[in-house]
Amino acid sequence: MVPKTRLLCSILLLYILCVHAQNLQTYIVQLHPQGLTKSSFSSRLHWHLSFLEKTISNNEDSSSRLLYSYSSAIEGFAAQLSPVELETLQKSHEVISIRPDRRLEIQTTYSYKFLGLNPTGGGAWLNSRFGRGAIIGVLDTGVWPESPSFDDQGMPPIPQKWRGTCQEGQDFSASNCNRKLIGARFFSKGHRVASLSSSPDIVSEYVSPRDSHGHGTHTASTAAGAPVPMASVLGNGAGEARGMAPRCPCCHI
Repeated sequence: MVPKTRLLCSILLLYILCVHAQNLQTYIVQLHPQGLTKSSFSSRLHWHLSFLEKTISNNEDSSSRLLYSYSSAIEGFAAQLSPVELETLQKSHEVISIRPDRRLEIQTTYSYKFLGLNPTGGGAWLNSRFGRGAIIGVLDTGVWPESPSFDDQGMPPIPQKWRGTCQEGQDFSASNCNRKLIGARFFSKGHRVASLSSSPDIVSEYVSPRDSHGHGTHTASTAAGAPVPMASVLGNGAGEARGMAPRCPCCHI
C-alpha cells in the first residue's frame, strides 16, 4: 500500500509541476538604467533577481526563473512569469516595459542584383572594398560553418578590434571559426524552456551555434558570404553566389 501511495503522490506532484510550467511564459523586462534601488545591490545580477524575489509569491528560487541578465543594449532581464506575476511586475516604477518573448516567422532576402550592384564595375559597392574593415554581426538561427560561403581563403587577418569569441557546443568547436567566420555564440535557454510545452512548432536545435534550420546560414551568407561558383538549388539557377560584403568577416549568434 505504501509504494502505491508514494506513486500517486509522485504523479500528483508531476502534474502540479506541469500545470505550473504551462502557466509560465518568457518575458523580456526592460528596467530604468538609473533605477532607484540599483545602488542598493552589490551587482547588477542581484538587482535583477530582486525584482523576481518581490514578484514570485511562493518559496521558489527566483534564480530558476531568470534566463538572461542584460546590460549592453538594454538594462533588464529575461524571465519566466505567470500572468499574476506579470501584472505585479508591471506595477514597479523601475520597469520601463515588459515584452513577451514570441516566435518570429522568418522571411526571405534578395541578393545584390536586386539593388543593381555590379561586383566588377564602378560604384558604391566597389568603393566600399566589399566590406573590408567592417565586421558584420548576425542574429539568427545559427550557422553551418562548413558552407563554402564561409571559406576564409583570401581573407585578411582577424581585425584587432575584435573582442568576441567562438563558443563551443554540440557539434561545434573553436576550430569551426576562421578569418571569415570570426565568432559564434548561442543563447538557447529561451528555446529550451519553450520546448517543455511539447509544441509541434518547436524545432529541434543544436545546443551550440550550429544551424539546424538553415535560415541563419542563408542570411549570413547573403550578408557576408564569400564568392561560391556554380551554386544552385537542386541544380536549378546555377551561378555564382556571393554576399553583399564578401570581404567582411562576420560573427553569428
